[in-house]
Amino acid sequence: MSEVEKTEKDKEENLVKKTCELLKITYKELAIKTGIAEQTLRNWGQVKKYQLVDLNI
Repeated sequence: MSEVEKTEKDKEENLVKKTCELLKITYKELAIKTGIAEQTLRNWGQVKKYQLVDLNI
């Protein structure tokens, strides 16, 4: 795999999955910490492209 391909793959990597891996926590633990429903995080974890929304938190 070339450097360009690796860079493109990194850009497409799912942020929810990457966050869980980085923090070494499960989707359930992330849900508790963020106050976002676990199923919502799982759905986001399966979608490659989604629209960012302002949560007004």
